[in-house]
Amino acid sequence: MSGAAVGAVIAVVGVFVTVAGLVVSGLGWPIDTLATAMFGLLLTGMLGLLVAGLGAMLRRLPLWMVGVLAGSVLALGALFALINLPLGMMGLLLIGLPAVFLQGALGAGLGMLRDGAKGRSQLIAVSLVILAACGDVAGIGWLVSPGTRPAGVTRPATASQQSHSLTDPSQAGPYAVRTLFYGSGTDQRRLEYGSGAELRTTPVDGSLILSRWGEGLGGGVRTWYWGFDATRLPLNGRVWYPEGEGPFPLVVLVHGNYLMQKDSDSGYGYLGELLASRGAIVVSIDENFLNNSFAGGLFEDTDARAWLLLQHLKLWRTWNGTQDHRFFGAVDMTRIALVGHSRGGDAVALAHSFNQMERYPGNGALLFDFGFQIQAVASLSPTDGGARPAGHPLSPSGVNYLLLWGSHDADMPVYWGSRLYQRVLPGENRFKASVYIHRANHGQFNTVWGDKDLVLPMGWLLNRAALLSGAEQQQVARVYLSAFVEATLHGRNEYRELFRNPAVGATWLPETAYLPLYEDGAYQRLAGFEEDADVSTATLPGGRVSAENLVLWREEEFRLRMGVGQGNHAVRLKWEASERGVGTYVVRLPEGPTGGRAVDGATRLVLAIAEPDAAFRIEVADASGRQGFAFCGKGPRTDVSLYKVPALEQLFLGLPAGRIFRRCAVPLSDFLAAEPTLDLQSLRSITLRFDQTPKGEMLLDDVGLEFPERDS
Repeated sequence: MSGAAVGAVIAVVGVFVTVAGLVVSGLGWPIDTLATAMFGLLLTGMLGLLVAGLGAMLRRLPLWMVGVLAGSVLALGALFALINLPLGMMGLLLIGLPAVFLQGALGAGLGMLRDGAKGRSQLIAVSLVILAACGDVAGIGWLVSPGTRPAGVTRPATASQQSHSLTDPSQAGPYAVRTLFYGSGTDQRRLEYGSGAELRTTPVDGSLILSRWGEGLGGGVRTWYWGFDATRLPLNGRVWYPEGEGPFPLVVLVHGNYLMQKDSDSGYGYLGELLASRGAIVVSIDENFLNNSFAGGLFEDTDARAWLLLQHLKLWRTWNGTQDHRFFGAVDMTRIALVGHSRGGDAVALAHSFNQMERYPGNGALLFDFGFQIQAVASLSPTDGGARPAGHPLSPSGVNYLLLWGSHDADMPVYWGSRLYQRVLPGENRFKASVYIHRANHGQFNTVWGDKDLVLPMGWLLNRAALLSGAEQQQVARVYLSAFVEATLHGRNEYRELFRNPAVGATWLPETAYLPLYEDGAYQRLAGFEEDADVSTATLPGGRVSAENLVLWREEEFRLRMGVGQGNHAVRLKWEASERGVGTYVVRLPEGPTGGRAVDGATRLVLAIAEPDAAFRIEVADASGRQGFAFCGKGPRTDVSLYKVPALEQLFLGLPAGRIFRRCAVPLSDFLAAEPTLDLQSLRSITLRFDQTPKGEMLLDDVGLEFPERDS
């Protein structure tokens, strides 16, 4: 039986070694791996001794054996719990306990054979070895397999694709691209920011923000590893710039939280090359020293990420105004875009808010002197909540905003970024857009991070076969971010149509489903369900709401997975065919609902709908009672399978992941086609008639009119 204990210890050491990449000693991976294995052994022994006393009740087994086996289980449990408590328990059940059991059985069988087992004992020993070996092969095969590819998907139901003259924004532009690095010149970990830096920069003092940098073991490790502390934060950046006459707009890219020893800033080179070739100066800034290490993370790191980003903008402002400098007069500082990924997606929104403040809200002793003309902010799979200036939710206003997020984001499965999108107020002549990308994950927007959104061994539980390939996901980013820069910095407003209607980019984008949301300053909200608890009121003053023959009609807060509120309200409608008649939901409008703006066939009626299990008919009526109709069809299939065991995903994450709002936009010309005499200037009601399927349920939000005249 001693072999069982040996096998269990081997299993513990094996699992600990798989996470050795989290250890950052600076002495190389062999030392890191050995140290991790020794730590696993030490933890197993200590926890084993702790519970060995309980083995006194199990007199048939030696106490040391009970202690070793229990210590093995507890050591793995502690490891998985530290990674992530809910998902860690899943990992313990699916990886840790089977590993201990199988290696224990293997060790027991081999030990019995070594001790000369005969007869029945020999049969048991051989059976244990065969069972354990088969289990090992099957288990390892299951863990390293990518998972199960989902059923085929369809593209979202949108208005018919209109002819347009847009060119593919993911294609390289006319400019040759040059690159360089700038940095402190003293970086002890990366040559490009040390002796390889063409432009030398002066470190900045961030101690008023990162006041707890040096606390605990993590602070000492961080300072030792990088060779500096919060008083001397470097300004390091990778630059792609076009050859030619400027000035060019400036795009700043910032990564998120990953292992600090990985150069996350290099993972956006595909975007830097593209945007520079199309006439922008692009810099991917280094904030890796703010990222997690095995010894822990930082406090106020989102604030620091945003503040550092603005320090880079100050650097560019200085260079742009310094005669004889390489970039003198090369930058148009009135055209700036910020693009962030993961925690960086939270930080770029916070940077936009900090840019408008005079002092740091976390400590007014720190003065701000920014005042940049930031025209656009884009977030890729962002966090939300790390940035709460003075405890207030972050609500950027007066800026163009883009959110890209994926259905198979295992790092952010709650879709926090959708809450940030809800709070953004684009303002006059600006827009905000959200694109939910089916089968996109968290990490593949960055070429360094890859397709495992969770560290090993948890990453083995992910259903990676369901994902877009890295090349496909990066193509999505190329198309949408390039179109966003074209629309917001290069004045190509015609690219806004891509954000309203993904079918415009059908030949540029990978084949998957895209669920869009869009709003600009020309949008007139008729019913948004935020005003009160009365189901019969509308957002537009004088507007009213009514319904007939519905099984359920209720306004509620829209909730994401794990019960997290999205920060907005919607109306839940449920219908079922009966003798009472067809279910209807009606928004009644007062006279002059458009605020004096002209309504024509190009004006769109826009709805945001979630859980679109059925199509429905839309009817509009004018003051004379004339009616036109159109249809909002079923949405695309967006089945989500983050993990190889779907039942456990539901257990730990709660609500299905497919509860996502999408845009249903119908040009009023479609209603005119059904009723040419319809007077669009005197619209009086919008009716949803649920006569296309016998029963169904959906969430409805943001019923409004979208006017096209401000696009140019």
